Amino acid sequence: MLGEETTSAERARELLGKQTAINDEDPLPHADAFDVMVKLSEQIPESITHDIEELDVQKNHVVVHGVVSTVADTETIRNNLKNERCFSEPKITRTSQMVGENRQKYVLEFDLKCPEDQKGGEKKSAGATASASAAPSAGGK
Repeated sequence: MLGEETTSAERARELLGKQTAINDEDPLPHADAFDVMVKLSEQIPESITHDIEELDVQKNHVVVHGVVSTVADTETIRNNLKNERCFSEPKITRTSQMVGENRQKYVLEFDLKCPEDQKGGEKKSAGATASASAAPSAGGK
């Protein structure tokens, strides 16, 4: 019944304990919406004027609606985000010129997949080194 025959009560308790042990893995992801904002703030160069209109994080999928000066700025942002270990394949899915302005609206999408969240990964906090003051700067660079 325990996968191994034993006559020792001690060994039987040990085997039973392994089968009934509660999985104590932390169900929280290693990166959340706050971590995404911090990383966006870090990866968008100060030379780019950037506004985030909407940030949507659902079931490990991120959608960013932003505004920049040029389409080239969107590519710079996307290329910088490729270096983030938890951001899987960032893609600019849409760009359009704002009505009455020379600025560009864009939609950026990527999956939020940290290596630690995969089965058997080690725990490390993605946002542990990020300061709380870093997040607001992403919205008004």
